[in-house]
Amino acid sequence: MIEKVKPAHVDRKAILYVRQSSTHQVFHHLEGQRLQYAMKEQLLALGWQTIDVIDEDLGKSAAGSRERSGFERMVAEVCLAKVGVVAAWELSRFARNSREWQQLIEVCRVVDTLLVDQEAVLEDGKPRRVNRVKHRDEWLVLQRDHHEGYITWATHERIQEMIHRNAQVCAPVDAGAAKRGPAMLAGRIRCRRCGRKLMVRYAGGSRRRTIRYVCHRGFQGGNEEPCIAFSGAPIDDAVVNEVMRVIQPGAVEAALLATHEAMKRHDQGLRALELELKTRQYEAQRAQRQYDASDPENRLVTAELERRWNAAMERVAELERKIEQEAQRRKELEPPTSEAFLTLAQDVHRVWNDPRTDNRLKKRIIRALIEEVIADVGATEIHVVIHWKGGVHTELHFPRRRSGETRCRVPKDVVEAVRILSRLCSDAHIAGWLTRNGLRTGKGNCWTRQHVTGLRHRHDITVYKAERQEAEGWMNLSQAAAYLGVDRGTLSVAIQRGEIPAVRPLPIGPLVLKRVDLDKDAGRKLSQRVERHRRFSGRRGTGDETLDLFNKNNESPGGVV
Repeated sequence: MIEKVKPAHVDRKAILYVRQSSTHQVFHHLEGQRLQYAMKEQLLALGWQTIDVIDEDLGKSAAGSRERSGFERMVAEVCLAKVGVVAAWELSRFARNSREWQQLIEVCRVVDTLLVDQEAVLEDGKPRRVNRVKHRDEWLVLQRDHHEGYITWATHERIQEMIHRNAQVCAPVDAGAAKRGPAMLAGRIRCRRCGRKLMVRYAGGSRRRTIRYVCHRGFQGGNEEPCIAFSGAPIDDAVVNEVMRVIQPGAVEAALLATHEAMKRHDQGLRALELELKTRQYEAQRAQRQYDASDPENRLVTAELERRWNAAMERVAELERKIEQEAQRRKELEPPTSEAFLTLAQDVHRVWNDPRTDNRLKKRIIRALIEEVIADVGATEIHVVIHWKGGVHTELHFPRRRSGETRCRVPKDVVEAVRILSRLCSDAHIAGWLTRNGLRTGKGNCWTRQHVTGLRHRHDITVYKAERQEAEGWMNLSQAAAYLGVDRGTLSVAIQRGEIPAVRPLPIGPLVLKRVDLDKDAGRKLSQRVERHRRFSGRRGTGDETLDLFNKNNESPGGVV
């Protein structure tokens, strides 16, 4: 501001324009008048000795075509080049319509007259900042719930906190918003050496995108030694496996608890309806007794009592219909068994690996469970500490990838499934089972025979051979049932009861049994029970019948592949 004030400006007089929009403001907003008149002191400090205060437009609006003698006098004097500066508390005081505002600016430009806005004047030789952000502790007044809002104060606080966490300017402290990138630990992983958050670097195309976690301190060019940097895929897989291990039992327990709570609330509502029904039935019976006790000759009273009786009966019928509907809903809300929930929990890993699952949802799940991950890199291994919400810690160690080494990103459970299936199936059949279960290779491709062969070679898994299967005694469900001389369904029930050991490496796939287990007492007893059942029923065969080994409710537990 001082650089703009020239001696030619100071030699001329200054005009301070004071205005308020309405008569109400003139009489009640005295603080605004005081602030406008106080600008005279600042004009004196800037060097002007002659200051003309124009305040005859107090109580007149600057909008529309209303006559303002003060504004017109000010423009006339500016046109005569007698004014060095025109000042106001804010420039909107001059005019609210474009015509008058542009006229004033053009005249000031021609005659070299300065325009001064109090919001834009000097402090200590620097431009004055209009917006000043104060911490809530410095506020003079804060009245919570002073009036009804669209949202509650608690909701407002929660939204503000969420916005603060999602803001990228807060990324060095908070995790920031979850984005679509494949790095699962973005914003949650920290360097153990310097304490800074690790940054994510991506390379390659969209289908072969590689992840790398880098401590930014190593690229700042300071005197400090470079920090750590390592491939992000191994640590992401390790942490995700830990998350899957943690949430599956918890998910089953939470689901069961939620269904039981829903059933409890429904039963409470049903009991309330039943109590109301008893009340309505009593009122209907009382209305009937009143009607029966009335004098038939008094038709006016009789008609009114009949109307009350009919209304009471309608309320009873309505409640009975509602109770019947709620009872039907009660059957529909019957919670599944724990076994059904366990089956659903086994699908969590498959849903997580589905390419249609949004990465932002995965990251939000991880952030809901994990406070942060601390990582350090040694000469031969990567050391990771997972800080879970609640104070529990988990330490992980895994080998460090050497430069130029490629890594198979196939999860360990898939490798173990291939190891078990290779006892019964060829590579082509194994590839088919993996694809049917929605599993993909480390590069996101469908499984083929060549992929399974390569996986076996990398993990030293022996190829399937019929001779090895016969020698080691591996069988599927059909082969085991024929070996025992029983039906597939009968053997399935025995397996589910835990009488016969079996392994199912994939949710959709064959059961794997061993001949040694079938030769034990459990297998012999099962064959004997089936044989006794056949003799008792008078039927003979080679396992075409299904032994009635169902549960106590005579319900089949379901077929087993």
